[in-house]
Amino acid sequence: MKKLRSIKTYIVGRLHPHSYLSPELITLLTVHMIFLLGVGLSNTFVNVFLWKVQKSLSIVALYNAVQYFTLIAVVILGGWIAKKISLTFNLRLGIMCHAIFFIVLLVVKDQAAQYAWILGLLMGLSSGLYYLSYNVLSYDFSSNDNRDYVMGVQGIVFSFTTAVAPFMAGIMIESFKKINGYIIVFSISFTLFMIAAVLSTRIPIKTAQKNYYIKSILFMPFRRKDWKYAMIGEAIRGLRDGVMIFLPGILLYSLVSRESLIGYYTLFCSSVQLLSYYFISKRITPGTRKNFLLVGVLAIVIISPLFMFSLNAYTLFVYGLVTSFFVAWVNNPTAGMIYWVIHKTPNSKKRRIEGIVVREAYLNMGRTLGVLILLALPEDIKTIAYIVFGLGLSQIMIWMFFNRINMA
Repeated sequence: MKKLRSIKTYIVGRLHPHSYLSPELITLLTVHMIFLLGVGLSNTFVNVFLWKVQKSLSIVALYNAVQYFTLIAVVILGGWIAKKISLTFNLRLGIMCHAIFFIVLLVVKDQAAQYAWILGLLMGLSSGLYYLSYNVLSYDFSSNDNRDYVMGVQGIVFSFTTAVAPFMAGIMIESFKKINGYIIVFSISFTLFMIAAVLSTRIPIKTAQKNYYIKSILFMPFRRKDWKYAMIGEAIRGLRDGVMIFLPGILLYSLVSRESLIGYYTLFCSSVQLLSYYFISKRITPGTRKNFLLVGVLAIVIISPLFMFSLNAYTLFVYGLVTSFFVAWVNNPTAGMIYWVIHKTPNSKKRRIEGIVVREAYLNMGRTLGVLILLALPEDIKTIAYIVFGLGLSQIMIWMFFNRINMA
């Protein structure tokens, strides 16, 4: 029976190479969906929770800056662990560390702001271990033929979970008094991480060549032009990404003080993003990546001055609509091109983990810098509007660098 399934898998893969998902990839995506439900239920509201305790954007920015900075070190360490043990062990360890994060959050409760840097360290550790392994496994379970389609499916999974989970969490939080709703939501997230950890045992164990070539890959951007363009572009993408992951939710809550409206906002934005990922997964090919990327960055640049005219719930929804649709046109092509650059590297099969490590390191350098810029400037509305505009304007440089990558 197992042999028949293998034959069927082979035939389907040969007939539909551009839109094929292997059984291993389907299992990985299932685990990832449950994991994202746990993250989606709580992560948006971790930032709101920290802001609510101290009414300070700086404490939220500190939490995120520590998280991104920790990620840089953790992905390097995680690459070593993945090489010496296995990618699946790393993935499971990342899920378990997420569970520990929420145990700590449940213990400190309304004292969370005092431990923002510790929470940032824990989240950076958890995310670094998990996403390094997830990205390498996604690379292993796909090929250049179907990678754009796989990126689209991943985007659909991400958009679905980030639409449903925060919406449900917002309603639950608002239905209970004080911080009880937060405690319930964080407890549900913990349970989902436990389920994801158990299901991850069904993912085939992926071991790697034991030697860790981190030095040679870490300095690859200084030796190879395509690596240089890809990593600079990825760092620039991180500049905006690091801030805009949490800023819209904080701004909306500061205006309306309703968690349920943040849930509606996330549902709205993620639904738009889901449609965009579905659209792009059906149309993008290796030859059209740069065209989609150009349209995506131009749309983000055009919408970025919006808050300079007015910052209210309406303009936040308009901004969310446009950026949610077109961010897929940035993330999907850049991921595909980075995987292509890694694939073209000599001995790429032996050094693919190191390639993903460097990608994550540069992305999180950009994220850290973006949040530090936010921390260094005043917290008034006018300054925030200029920050959003500046970060949006910087995104045109993503296309300028990725456009120079040789895709032949």
